[in-house]
Amino acid sequence: MNNKIIIFGYGTVSKCCISYFKSYNNHQISCITVDSEKLTTDNYFSIPIITYDKLKENFDKNDVKIIICVGYSNNNFDRQKVYNRIKNDGWQVGSLIPDCLEPKIFKYSEGTIIFPGSLIQPFARIGTCSIIWPGSVIGHHSSIGDFCWLASNSAVGGFSKIGENTFLGLNSTISDNLNIGRNNIIGAGTYISKNTKKDSVYFRNQDEKFKLSVPNFLKLTKFGNNR
Repeated sequence: MNNKIIIFGYGTVSKCCISYFKSYNNHQISCITVDSEKLTTDNYFSIPIITYDKLKENFDKNDVKIIICVGYSNNNFDRQKVYNRIKNDGWQVGSLIPDCLEPKIFKYSEGTIIFPGSLIQPFARIGTCSIIWPGSVIGHHSSIGDFCWLASNSAVGGFSKIGENTFLGLNSTISDNLNIGRNNIIGAGTYISKNTKKDSVYFRNQDEKFKLSVPNFLKLTKFGNNR
């Protein structure tokens, strides 16, 4: 029997999730949901849209799971807020894992989205509501914290730990046996070879740490707002 799922959001992440997973036989997309103030269309990939406040009128909370397709705006804290609200409202949160991966060799938490083309090595752990884009590599015995974002072709070495609410950019690399502090932003193409502290921003070379902390960086930029 197919698992009935609801896609929360209809931005970039939602479009990609539908494109990648709509043909998977073990999922049935029942609808897309958004907050009423963000509703701009009633048709999307020929999938019905029901505002979040109307979901309980159309679905039993025990029969469906919500897939949280929210980007890395505010360094993933916006997705965390959505997750907390959905859980507090009593809904189940689902995950999307491609058929080509063998989930028995690694562990993942609810809300995880792993896109096809990712490589998850044995004994890795992925935290709540983290999103892993195609081409990413998570090394053996490593862990990804809650509400993280791994952009395409990012790589995490074995036995490394990525703190919660951390963003890894395109082609970024975390070496083996490292601890990356929570709420970090690791820019595209950046190689990290030493442990990092919380609220740190790194672009390209670790020796050239960005002068702004993550909170100040987010205030002065629109980082992730188009996701």
